[in-house]
Amino acid sequence: MWASSRLCKTTLCSGALPNDRVILSPILSVDSESLRAPSAAGVALLGDAVWAAGAVTPARRIAVIGTCKNAGKTTALLALLAATSARGLSAAVVSIGVDGEAHDVFLDFAKPQIWLDKGAHFVTALPFALAAGRSIAVLRQLPFATALGPTVVGVVRHRCAVQLSGIGHRAHLHVAVTELLHCADRVVIDGAYHRQAAAHPAVADAVVVAVGAMAGPTTGAAWRASMPTVRALLAPPGSESGYSDAERGFHPVQAALTDALIAAHPAVHRFAVRDPSRILLSAAGWEQLDRRQAHVEVLAAVPVRAIVCNPFRADATAAGATDSSTADGHGFVDAVAQYLGQLTVVDAPVTAVEVPVIDVVGGWRGQQWR
Repeated sequence: MWASSRLCKTTLCSGALPNDRVILSPILSVDSESLRAPSAAGVALLGDAVWAAGAVTPARRIAVIGTCKNAGKTTALLALLAATSARGLSAAVVSIGVDGEAHDVFLDFAKPQIWLDKGAHFVTALPFALAAGRSIAVLRQLPFATALGPTVVGVVRHRCAVQLSGIGHRAHLHVAVTELLHCADRVVIDGAYHRQAAAHPAVADAVVVAVGAMAGPTTGAAWRASMPTVRALLAPPGSESGYSDAERGFHPVQAALTDALIAAHPAVHRFAVRDPSRILLSAAGWEQLDRRQAHVEVLAAVPVRAIVCNPFRADATAAGATDSSTADGHGFVDAVAQYLGQLTVVDAPVTAVEVPVIDVVGGWRGQQWR
């Protein structure tokens, strides 16, 4: 019988986490182009993580998925674009949400815009493309529209900021990504927060996860809020071969894996899901699996190449933060790396989850220890 690995955890969902601390955020510039701008060191770290030397087939389609709002997806996207350029390759961008706005109207603070260099291609709604004026050229219209209007492919004529509109259907996203692959060497897909639709093998070859301090007032709270998405994306590959339909404890999931489905199958210890985008468990759902020593595997995995951390909290000063060790971002990045290091893939032998945790602005990599 085929034996799968399983993803396990220690103290990831409830209770106090080790080194849990109040998050004290760095002070940020309000200039939209320099706000959380990736550093050269951060760009190099992320580029090396995504396109590791010696890879048989380098990832051409990279999805950026956030675990909370303002997790740092746009900054990660900008770092990926810079890493692509540093390798002498061309880049294109598309989004499943609305991205690139200069201001967060809900939280009332500046956000980094999506600045594209000359020659970069993108897909967005026609009104957003026209708003960029003569800095871009509209090349053609795609055979679908969004609530914001017709969807078009554009190219940048002069460096400018571009706002991207959301593509709500995976089939449409596949069309857009395929179209952009004809124009560029690499395509970066900006995924809306808590929407894992981009983590699908028909859309992406690799995933970068953005984890933000905005998810909670302490490092532990931020990790607990981020954990369901991270664990879903890290679900190990599995297979249905070697199992009979009547085998006790194994359940192939045809649609989405939800908390309700887990509760409805209390005797199951192994759930096989088609791909990470179909794992929609909450923290409570993961806790339920952990209590049963059950696990989840995916039939078509999309590898997570890096976790990018954003230590910024807009309300950090109001939260009464006093721990200066996180003022430069090191505290949050190292804490996320530590929590991630507690996840292990259990088989023979036991191995830790080895995914680099990076602050692309500070230009450092978090240290894992157990």
